[in-house]
Amino acid sequence: MPKQGTVRLDRFAVEKCTVEEADEASGWKYWKNHSPQERLRALEQLRSLMIKADDDGNLPRLQRVLTVVERGEYGNRLNESI
Repeated sequence: MPKQGTVRLDRFAVEKCTVEEADEASGWKYWKNHSPQERLRALEQLRSLMIKADDDGNLPRLQRVLTVVERGEYGNRLNESI
């Protein structure tokens, strides 16, 4: 098991190819032939598939997290010198 904070690369998941092969595989030519409005419409459709609203139509949001930190003796001395 790798140590915490280290990253391992699965070398079998990476495939080498030429720039031309990458362009062909990415569908670049397909999207190049569509208008910016059509591309944005498709992007919005993909986004809405991935980010689902709840029954009331509310989109998920990041949770706010508040942490109360008590200042130690060192922090109090800093404020006294000001």
